[in-house]
Amino acid sequence: MAWDLGHAASLARGPDGAEGREGAADTIPPLPETIAICPVDELPPGAMRVVVWEDVEIAVVNCAGTLYAIEDRCSHDDGPLAEGSLHEDTCFIECPRHGSLFDLRTGVPKTLPAYEPIETFPVRVVDGEISIEVE
Repeated sequence: MAWDLGHAASLARGPDGAEGREGAADTIPPLPETIAICPVDELPPGAMRVVVWEDVEIAVVNCAGTLYAIEDRCSHDDGPLAEGSLHEDTCFIECPRHGSLFDLRTGVPKTLPAYEPIETFPVRVVDGEISIEVE
């Protein structure tokens, strides 16, 4: 698909054709921040590591060789999910307090009492180093 730069420039103008729009900068989402976690060989299959970013605890999990990052908080009662059991066959993590299962891929709870999803974060491995992206 080719971009018509004249058309793209017209999109940056307001309804009156004036350059720029007041408040337009408020609509640009922030760039994600990258947080270094550890070398990939320090997080073997079945291992978890918790990091803190601002006021959020994030669990980085190696489930059967695939890396995931989730908010380390049960949406039911704020229990620390990284202290629960990891089910590597399904890539679910179990809350140690009341047994809710969360899908590491999506953050969606699969069993009660939790019913609200938790946040997930993109994971990258570059030059053997694990990092996550947060916003």
